[in-house]
Amino acid sequence: MSCASSLDDDDDRLLFKEQQMTDEFVEKIISIKHNQRSITSFEIYFPQYQSTISLQRLGDILRRNTRVKTLVIKNYSQIEQRMAALMGGLQYNQYIQTLNLRGFNLREQTQYIAPFISKNPKLVDLNLSGCNIRQSGIILLSNAIMDRSKDSICKVNLSENGLGSIGVEVLISAVVKCNQLKELYLDDNEIGTKGCNSLANLLKRNGSKLETLSLYDNSIDNEGAIVLSRSLKKNSTLKCLGLRGNKRITMPGWLSILRLVCDTSSINSIKASNHTVNNIGMFRSNDDSRHLRIVASMGAKNNKQCTVQSYPIIIAAGMIWVWADTNTKPNSDDKPPISNLLQRFDEMGGTARGFQRDLPYGYELLGENLADISFAIQSSFCGDIK
Repeated sequence: MSCASSLDDDDDRLLFKEQQMTDEFVEKIISIKHNQRSITSFEIYFPQYQSTISLQRLGDILRRNTRVKTLVIKNYSQIEQRMAALMGGLQYNQYIQTLNLRGFNLREQTQYIAPFISKNPKLVDLNLSGCNIRQSGIILLSNAIMDRSKDSICKVNLSENGLGSIGVEVLISAVVKCNQLKELYLDDNEIGTKGCNSLANLLKRNGSKLETLSLYDNSIDNEGAIVLSRSLKKNSTLKCLGLRGNKRITMPGWLSILRLVCDTSSINSIKASNHTVNNIGMFRSNDDSRHLRIVASMGAKNNKQCTVQSYPIIIAAGMIWVWADTNTKPNSDDKPPISNLLQRFDEMGGTARGFQRDLPYGYELLGENLADISFAIQSSFCGDIK
């Protein structure tokens, strides 16, 4: 029989105060017990040793609560071995959306977290960073994710858990089925190149909604960077790829990433580049930024693959018109597709005063900024040509 209905408020206060909990904290537990609407976030703070009975009681109270959306459990060694007592009731909660156990040393306690993850249909944000899960625990965690009846998880943080390439492979087999996943943090897990191969399967998956993939400090080398860049060739959702602190990525690896976002071998290659990734998260050490500066400063004399071929142009109506076909050149009679209204406006000096116009996107491409031709796919110009 549950103790939730057999204890009144005074009994609960006495039980929790015996564990040296503050009056404020105890009263918050009582408010949660009564399902008060104002309590939507709860941080479990245990100042000292907690009895199994008090943890069971707290878990049972949380089991029945429908208002708390965010639950944070701090890392206190005295309750690590009693996680089963707390999770006995908590695993049945159906309303918590964010579970944060950052720094909580789960060790062999992952098995008690797994039922909550598999049963809670509204879980959105799972933070188990620095929880010492290791490869043994990731199997339980991955199975729990795959057992979920509702696909609701949007954010997972498993940084600093010593997963290795094998652990990441197991994890990806589970999260690949999370169609709502937008953020995945796997920093400092020593995944190496093999782990990048597993992640490539996730990045190449059709229908992926992943927008952020953080891989700081993971011993990724040039081969791993190339694997990731190739997997993102046709990816149109990922915006941030965090690679900071991977010191084994040198000039060839960074070059592969830069070619992903702006392949300057031709105008068509620029057009076909990945224009979704806007944050690579490179810089943590001077070595990282030094390699990027070297890559960025490469010219035709040093690396022919970084040169940009020149194309014939005509300047008309305050815009630069580019002939992308190298076999053709504009004649003096050739005119860009400018409307009569815009032509008259230009003749009157209107374009010199500044205007903006969308162009038909087709064979002609606008070289809007010749200093950074990666913006050639943009079809607007405003102001004087200088």
